[in-house]
Amino acid sequence: MAAPIFEADAWDWEAGIREVEGRLREEFRSEMERILTECTARINGLESELHRWQRLSVDFPGSEAASTKKDAAVLPKPTTVSASPQGLESKKEAQEKKEDDLQPVAFTDSPWNLVLVLGRTGAGWMDIVLACCVLIASQLLQLAFCFVLLTDDFLGRPPDDRMLETASRWREGAAHDYRNLDFEGTSLVARVCNGDGSLIKSSQQQSVVSQINAYLGLEVAQFNPEGLSAGTVLCMLCILYHCLCVCTEFRGVALSLEGLWRVELGGSRMRFALFYLGRLFRVIFLLILLLAGIQWIANTTSIQLLVLRALPLFGLARVDGIFYVAVMPRKIQASIKKLKPMQVRNTVWLSQVESLAVATFIVGMMLWSWSQLVAPLEDVMLRLKWEYCGGKQNFVVGVNEHHGMAVGRHTVDFHNITTDHVPLAVREYAFTSHDPTHISFHGSSRDFERGLVETMATTTTTHLMCGDFDAWFLQGQGDPIPSRYGPYWWSASAVLGMPESSTCSDMEDHCQGTNSQLLRMVCGVTCGCVEPQSNVLYKVRAQGCLKRCLDEVPMWIDDLPCEDIDTDAEAWQSFWNLYPAAVESFYGISQNQSLEIRSAASEMKTEGCALLEIIPDLLEVTLCDGDPQLYAPLSQLCPKTCCTADTKFCPSSCSP
Repeated sequence: MAAPIFEADAWDWEAGIREVEGRLREEFRSEMERILTECTARINGLESELHRWQRLSVDFPGSEAASTKKDAAVLPKPTTVSASPQGLESKKEAQEKKEDDLQPVAFTDSPWNLVLVLGRTGAGWMDIVLACCVLIASQLLQLAFCFVLLTDDFLGRPPDDRMLETASRWREGAAHDYRNLDFEGTSLVARVCNGDGSLIKSSQQQSVVSQINAYLGLEVAQFNPEGLSAGTVLCMLCILYHCLCVCTEFRGVALSLEGLWRVELGGSRMRFALFYLGRLFRVIFLLILLLAGIQWIANTTSIQLLVLRALPLFGLARVDGIFYVAVMPRKIQASIKKLKPMQVRNTVWLSQVESLAVATFIVGMMLWSWSQLVAPLEDVMLRLKWEYCGGKQNFVVGVNEHHGMAVGRHTVDFHNITTDHVPLAVREYAFTSHDPTHISFHGSSRDFERGLVETMATTTTTHLMCGDFDAWFLQGQGDPIPSRYGPYWWSASAVLGMPESSTCSDMEDHCQGTNSQLLRMVCGVTCGCVEPQSNVLYKVRAQGCLKRCLDEVPMWIDDLPCEDIDTDAEAWQSFWNLYPAAVESFYGISQNQSLEIRSAASEMKTEGCALLEIIPDLLEVTLCDGDPQLYAPLSQLCPKTCCTADTKFCPSSCSP
């Protein structure tokens, strides 16, 4: 029970009285020493004078003086007490040393002090009843706190094996589920581990990962801290603060017990027994608060909550004092303040023993906290982050409903700045535009579901005339195009990251892109969908060319000579330059197949169409007939080599 913060002014008058009392004692002692010294000197002088006169006197035989002298000879000689100044000085020093070894201990704000003054306060019966209720209520309050402090709901549960198991199940399931992809094609685990602020799903996992990063000072892709982390240091400092606060209370309890032990009991044994019982209950409460508080602080994984958890614990340690000051009747408090401070010994040896005990206690609690709570917590947090974010993140998996096979694909890396056109389209329609320019709306849920799964091959099978859409949507010229195709045009430039005012000529360089299906659909003429001897890669409906454009190709081919294109022609070289990467991206072939295709493409570039007779097909697809999913027939470029009687896309001159 330390000197509380509420009684600093209450004992000022007693301190003044003790100071005046000390001064009066010192003056009284000095004056007595002076008087005793003078008296001793005068007595010694009188004794010397008396002995001198006795030697000079003459006694006659038979006289009264002789008889008196004779009687005096048989009397015992009085003993002379020496009262030298040196002896008095040594007694003074011994007395001062004894007083210096005593330390006053005041009665602090505690309801248990009531038992020392009960019946001698002069208070009314209502104050006495209320004071007894305060004493009982304060103990019940501390019992309630003890009950709450020892529950799992208060202490919380630090990261443990069960939490690791939960993280493992999340990583094996929802983290890589293809249904949790965002518009950009980013996996859920990548968004969680990179701190995507727009995330709704798995927000709890994201919160845990962000807390671990902040606590251990880790970067997004870091799994081992460099040196001591800020969270670990702050946690140990908060535990040290809590230990110091509780240690202060322990020292106060010990001083009060020692001081009361030196008081004469007399007929107040029951009062002292109750007081000691209260101190024992106080020690038990402080022990529970110490251990529960350390565990409560150590279980915190949020660096922001560490200090907020450490500060209220000191208030719990002083709850009885707060209750005393707030509710105890003033008459009772005044009576307790009138109690004379107790005296305890404070020798050099006792002070050193106490200091050693306090230091050992603090160091021991810190070592125990580190080895049993903080260090294991840091290890579990590192393992937990590895379960959430370790290894590969950029892939998703689904299950084939027919044969139960796991099917996966790679996803894009996480980017803080979204570049996909869909979020931009949503924001534009939600906040700025009255009409949807980038979103194709459907009237019913059935049409909406159909629109979600509609393939490019189906979309391009339309009655639209073959042409470039920019003439109508940018300039208002040419054949009218239905407004429902407007989102296709405006989305084409958005997908490529180009301005909305871009024309087909501006976007021509992107016609051979893997993700340029919309561009080839709305700029079919510019992208060469109607040119028979252009690069045939992506010149199919599945890759964006309109059916009307492809229907015009045979008419243009019919009048061409039956001659193979030159080996160094741009159309031939560009096709074989792009073909390996296009096949790898579209089909996801193996590494061995990729090497074979790249080798064949290199030979085709140098040997020309003649090599088609030696290598007629790749990936079980006849090159001359083309692949409806990826490229048009190579017979458009190599009619002499490919064309036979039943071959399509051949000049009429090749017919026998």
